[in-house]
Amino acid sequence: MSTRIDIKKTAYTDPRFRLYNNLHSDAARFATFREAQKQRELNAAGNDADRRKIEKRYAEYLKTEKHGIFANCAAAERWTGFQDNADLYPNLEWRTAGDNDVRPEHAALHGLVLPINDPFWKTHTPPLGFGCRCELIQTDANVQRKQGYKKTTVPRGFDFNPGIEQKVFSDSAGYYTSAPVADVEELGKQAKAAAWRVTQKEVRNELKASKLKLEPPGKLKGKTIILSNSDIKNITGKNHDDPALRDLLLYDIQKVVKESTFVEEGEEKGNETSPNKKQRHANYERWFYYKVKGYDMYLNFKKYKGKELYKLHAITDKLQKK
Repeated sequence: MSTRIDIKKTAYTDPRFRLYNNLHSDAARFATFREAQKQRELNAAGNDADRRKIEKRYAEYLKTEKHGIFANCAAAERWTGFQDNADLYPNLEWRTAGDNDVRPEHAALHGLVLPINDPFWKTHTPPLGFGCRCELIQTDANVQRKQGYKKTTVPRGFDFNPGIEQKVFSDSAGYYTSAPVADVEELGKQAKAAAWRVTQKEVRNELKASKLKLEPPGKLKGKTIILSNSDIKNITGKNHDDPALRDLLLYDIQKVVKESTFVEEGEEKGNETSPNKKQRHANYERWFYYKVKGYDMYLNFKKYKGKELYKLHAITDKLQKK
């Protein structure tokens, strides 16, 4: 996936932070369904010659699909900018490349001006197909409708707004619609795991030499907590509803902690029936939960037994049961 967003320098409260994660995750979904479709065709092939043709065809597809992903990611990023400036420039104008390669239907839209919240943009945000070079320009010019503009056709996979849905292709894309219903759930799980593996590796590599000083507010105010490389490995190795997004929060973890809100605390109890020795004899005596600003996630801090020493143990999607 290609995006101009530098996630390591983007505040976790910036809409582009979630956008990056969602586009990254959807690119993994597209790749997973694509590979499954290719494997189904390879399995059905009668001989090696046919399989070589399939591999070659998919290699050619990939070149075009990459351009489509890049274009839709760029469109999603521009849409975020449109929303930021909607008070000053409430309308969007359709512009073509202005040459002989422009598709006739797209040329007919040149100069179309509609409000940013017009329903047309939900299904007709350029690019409208592979190789489309049309774009939207934000403007305060008057609305200008074009005859028959609502009837403009859109190829499968492009009948959506990348910025609103935060996807690289729509759900009508062929790899999604051709997937056997019985396989869809499992493919979704594989895609989620694939996105997590990539993010986990990137975050661990980027922060492996870091020792970050965390300063939580509220109940733990004044307590200095150091986030070490082993802590990062521990946090990014735990299960989570959205593990990729959880891991990305570590890029801005100092601000995440500083702006979090204390929720509750409790006594840490070892599980005496657990076969795991560490769980039977916990090294901690108290736990503390903080709500992450703007996210359905919690910071789980723990205090070591008999010491004035604390650590960030996890970033969870649920509170600990008392």
